[in-house]
This record gives sequence, structure tokens and C-alpha cells, in this order.
Amino acid sequence: MNTLLLPKHDPDIMVALGPQSRRFIKLGHLYQLIEEQGQGQEGPLLINGYANIAYILDENGVAWAVHADWDPHYGGWYVSVYSVARLCEWPAGSLVLSQVSSGN
Repeated sequence: MNTLLLPKHDPDIMVALGPQSRRFIKLGHLYQLIEEQGQGQEGPLLINGYANIAYILDENGVAWAVHADWDPHYGGWYVSVYSVARLCEWPAGSLVLSQVSSGN
């Protein structure tokens, strides 16, 4: 997991994450993390209003930015999906999920 120190667009973040084997996670992994913090309790995901961002490949190999936010007013997780071609700029303080490289 990586915290953005400056606002960044999806392509810049993905390049900074390194090789494809590190930058993409499985949708099931993100779902598991959200489920573990299902009541907004502390854990690896941010629950402070900043974005939790995961890059996920669909069955056709297309990259998507999946954004998960804890909404205390709603009392649940808000998850949205964006094309990385949309050039979304994520704010500093956002959390980017990634694979852990072996040997690091």
C-alpha cells in the first residue's frame, strides 16, 4: 500500500507502481479488505474520507481504477469504478493498493 504525497493522475500512479505484476490487484482482494472493515473500523483501508484506490484488470485485460470510500453519514462503503483513460487526479493522502513484490 502506498500513500500519495502529491495529487497524481492514474497513468502516473500506475507507472510509479512499477511492473504490471505489482500494480494490479484482484477485485476479490479489495472486496476482502472492505468486508474486514465492514463497520468502518480501523484497518489497512482509509476511513478518513480519503480515497482507497485499486487498479484492477477485467476479464479482457482492460485496466480500471476502483475507488472505495467509507461514508460515515451513509454508514457504509461507497465503491465506484473509473476508466484509467479518464485521467482522474487523486488527491494527496489517498491510499493506493498494490501487490507486494517478492524479495522486498
